[in-house]
Amino acid sequence: MIKNIELVFISLIATACLLNAATYERESTYRQNQSPFRSNELMLVNPNGNKTVISKGHQIKINDDSRKLFYQSYDTKTNTLRVKDINYRVLYTEHRSIEYNLDEINRIQIRTDNKQPNPVLMYLGLYAHMMPQAVVGGVFLGIFGGISTGFSGEEEYQPGAEAAIIMGGMFVNALVNVWPTTAKLGRGNWISIPLEGDDAWELNSLVINY
Repeated sequence: MIKNIELVFISLIATACLLNAATYERESTYRQNQSPFRSNELMLVNPNGNKTVISKGHQIKINDDSRKLFYQSYDTKTNTLRVKDINYRVLYTEHRSIEYNLDEINRIQIRTDNKQPNPVLMYLGLYAHMMPQAVVGGVFLGIFGGISTGFSGEEEYQPGAEAAIIMGGMFVNALVNVWPTTAKLGRGNWISIPLEGDDAWELNSLVINY
């Protein structure tokens, strides 16, 4: 009975890790399928005809907000820009979807050094995502190990498959979330694009996803 309870709780921990890892793509796909007017790419054109494209996953800032957000889509029917605010919270990674109406935006800041993070930082990021959860998982296994050996009379507790389940869930969660959280590191280089005034840029040539 103790073994069955242990497996149930371990499965819940692993499921929580996997659900956190799946949040980004699941929510993005759901939102994308809600409207045929959503675009993954947004083209901005200045008064001189120069163009720049914001693609899904590109880091941007809205107005004077200092938060580094990830562009998701633009709805041409409702003039709504959707971004994702992704933050590392030690035991989990927070994903928040935010929508801005175009009337609320007076400028967009675009990160120009939006590239793949340094491999060393990615490795450290994996470590930062996995270790806190590993500590919690280790404590959990220790508690249940003590209870299990007490009831069974065994001299030593061998977690076996239980540890593999927890480690697998933690690794998948870390692998999915390490890129956005690591990509936000550093001040970055930004260009400011005004959407109001005489030098305002215009939205143009949206690539629509059907």
